[in-house]
Amino acid sequence: MKKKCMISFLLASTLILSLTACQSGQLNASAPSSSAPAETSATPPADSSVKPGVIVIKAAVTANEEGAHTKGLMKMKEAIEKYTDGAVDFQVYTNSQLGSEREIVEGVGLGTIEVGVVSTGPLPNFVPDFMVLDLPYLIRDKAKAFPLLDGEVGRSMLDQLENIGIRGVNFWDNGFRYITSVKPIINPEDMKGMKIRTMENEVHMETFKELGATPTPMSISEFLTAVQQGTVDGHENVMVSISMNKVYEVNPSISLTEHFYSAAPFLVNKAFYEGLPTDIREAFDKAEKEAMEWERNYCADLDESLMEDMKSKGAQFYEVDKDKWAAATAGVYDVYKDKINPELIEKFRAAA
Repeated sequence: MKKKCMISFLLASTLILSLTACQSGQLNASAPSSSAPAETSATPPADSSVKPGVIVIKAAVTANEEGAHTKGLMKMKEAIEKYTDGAVDFQVYTNSQLGSEREIVEGVGLGTIEVGVVSTGPLPNFVPDFMVLDLPYLIRDKAKAFPLLDGEVGRSMLDQLENIGIRGVNFWDNGFRYITSVKPIINPEDMKGMKIRTMENEVHMETFKELGATPTPMSISEFLTAVQQGTVDGHENVMVSISMNKVYEVNPSISLTEHFYSAAPFLVNKAFYEGLPTDIREAFDKAEKEAMEWERNYCADLDESLMEDMKSKGAQFYEVDKDKWAAATAGVYDVYKDKINPELIEKFRAAA
């Protein structure tokens, strides 16, 4: 009898230990390590198809699949996976899956996102020198601006991002920005009293105040609802965003103001980049450079083709006197004369 009791006790103990081990294994598998950065709620679960030892690079943009930055990142994916013979899995996350532009910048800095391509809009919050790229009519010809952005001036700005854990690699193209509205906007005085959706960007907002408008920062999705409700009148954006978000359906009047030129820095987490094996890092650099050049070429004639497409869908485009608009927004330079490095302003002006 004692022998039977002992056997029963041992079997029960073994069963309890097995169940405990299984439960512990499940918890450890699902819970992040205390030393690893927690993923955001928008991050999809890890891809179980990724082979062991493969380096995963998450690249984030706010644009949809048709955006120029998305297409450029897909070119980079193709190149880096080819150059590394599959040792890298370059994953492109679109449609703000990993957050807004500011959240992408913060994620790259923290290392929860490896790569991001964003406009310069959120960067002055971290590096004030980026404010220079938000000044109205500073850049009138992007072909002349690229040598500055690719040279010492651009490098001095990108290098400052290292203070927040980011390596700024290059400037991709984001195009000129235009004004859309419920009515035609031809002259600067037409802006008076209008409520205009802008990015949450200090210089952009000040520019529209200078024109007599009320800048209203909000996301593009919020804008589309707000304009239908009549709480805002128009917005400003790059042509590709106007097209892919079908802004022309609620704002059919599009003024070709080109009031800001919007560059798009390619960002990578500094620690991640420096920790890559030498051959992988060289492949990364090569693939990014090729993707940047492809994206710039793609954007060169993009606005014209998008305009033709939107015209066929009811959009109306209006030419404006850019010199008149530049004069009307010149006061913004006085507002920021003590906040923005005057040497940077002069270098861009000299290149114009």
